[in-house]
Amino acid sequence: MQTRLDREEEAEEMSKLWHDDPATWLERSKTQWSARHRASVYAKQKAMGVANPSTTGHASRAQGGTSSSTVKTTRKNRAAGEPLVQLGERGKAGIGKISCSLVDLIQSGLLKSGAEKMFIVYQDNVWKGDLGEDGVITFQGQRFTSPSAWAIFAKRLTNPTKKADDGWKSARYGDPDGPTLDQVKGEYARINQLKLAGLEVQVEEASRTLTAEASAAKAAGGAADSPRATRKRKAAGVVTASADDMSWTVKFPGCEFGAPEPYAGTVADENMDFKGLVGKYVCVFRECAGDKSWWAAKVIKVRDLDTHAEADLLFSDAKIEREVDVESLASEGELVVLDEC
Repeated sequence: MQTRLDREEEAEEMSKLWHDDPATWLERSKTQWSARHRASVYAKQKAMGVANPSTTGHASRAQGGTSSSTVKTTRKNRAAGEPLVQLGERGKAGIGKISCSLVDLIQSGLLKSGAEKMFIVYQDNVWKGDLGEDGVITFQGQRFTSPSAWAIFAKRLTNPTKKADDGWKSARYGDPDGPTLDQVKGEYARINQLKLAGLEVQVEEASRTLTAEASAAKAAGGAADSPRATRKRKAAGVVTASADDMSWTVKFPGCEFGAPEPYAGTVADENMDFKGLVGKYVCVFRECAGDKSWWAAKVIKVRDLDTHAEADLLFSDAKIEREVDVESLASEGELVVLDEC
């Protein structure tokens, strides 16, 4: 209670400073917190019987204390009021980390809502999404409240086994070659820093500069922080088909759960030309979760080897099993070539 009374005058002064000069308030509050923290550490070490209690913190050691190695400036060890980057600088990942939403970026003026404002480029595909005033992305009749949710949905159209994706780094604004949302967020942080320092920023000009930088980076061969292009590989003597979206599963109702009997089709002959199955649909007697049942699958790749034929199968549960010995399955009656619906 006494401590609170002792700091009452100081608190009133800091409250006034917070309204009048936020930048000075921030620097002074860090300095005062650092001093109280060092005093607390000193008192604890003294009570524990430490011979030479430490009165220096991370910041003072980083500024000139004894150290066997160079200390990198971070949020934890920087001096009071010292920025991680210089004023107005926009680094690769923006000015440190900043929490913001698409709504924040729209309200700042860096993003504008409208039709076909958002783009994702992946495996030679370009997907366009609409951006709403509420920050929701609309794509193929579905609404996505975050860039990552939209990115993983879109990329699974051609890569069903993809586990996760950072939509802030995948999604681009305004154009397929426009800035990523992560770059826009970095600009948002830079503008906020300048405004906090009392400097005026023209948002429209900043937005144009950001777009121009992205276009220039594309013309120069791609920015270092742009998403890495996906490379498709084809081995010699291998027949392949695209692992496209899962819309084909509607032809076989309930196939995503496995079936006790195969769907209508013809039992495969072990002496057949398996390369002819590429792009077609089969039913495989497959073990899943300890039980064996019939699962529909699309044949996306076949390798005709000297001893047997093997295939990569895209199953109706969106899992790809590679190097499946289809010749052995055919010999055991566990492979059915399905009739086209």
